[in-house]
Amino acid sequence: MGNGNHKPGQTQLAQSQNRGTLTQTQSHPPVTTGSSTGATTSPIGPRVLQYAQQRIGQKVGDGECFALADEALRNAGAASAADFGRVTPTADYKWSSQQVGPADARPGDVIQFRNSHITVKTEHADGSWEENTEERPHHTAVVVSNNGSGNLTVLEQNVTIGGTPGQAQKSVRQNQISATAGTRTVGTNKVTVTITGTMVVYRPVAHP
Repeated sequence: MGNGNHKPGQTQLAQSQNRGTLTQTQSHPPVTTGSSTGATTSPIGPRVLQYAQQRIGQKVGDGECFALADEALRNAGAASAADFGRVTPTADYKWSSQQVGPADARPGDVIQFRNSHITVKTEHADGSWEENTEERPHHTAVVVSNNGSGNLTVLEQNVTIGGTPGQAQKSVRQNQISATAGTRTVGTNKVTVTITGTMVVYRPVAHP
């Protein structure tokens, strides 16, 4: 438990690993990311998001990441993971019968991560650079917004990003993640995003 090795030019945040937490990591071999299956707009999404937003700073259920999505969906009259398969501590939870790609994520969608590693390297005009890697080994989050440029704002709990270094935060907080890999220019900086693992986005559907 703790940080990955610090390298010159790298900026790292102290983080801990737990079920549903984020952990600093180094490079990992690539695996498949989630893809679109033609899901339609969900009128339930805004209700899911509203429930989650009203609980920012609060502990939902047992404080695990699963609890936030589960309670938000049920409160909105949507189906939850238990409607699509057995729920166990290590299951790859399926939150809906509809999936979309991360680039198509909308407010109220639910993201399920597995062995997800998001590395952002920023190279400055003066030659300096920093690289941050977030790991979501087994995690769930609710989408707040999609800026259309590869970044998603999410609500999640049992995370360390945005909280006290080295401690999993058992309360709902808002964070931003890079959801689209590639290289782009941001101001005078060159930003390269590398994503491995799975990031499956589910669009809420009504409870059967």
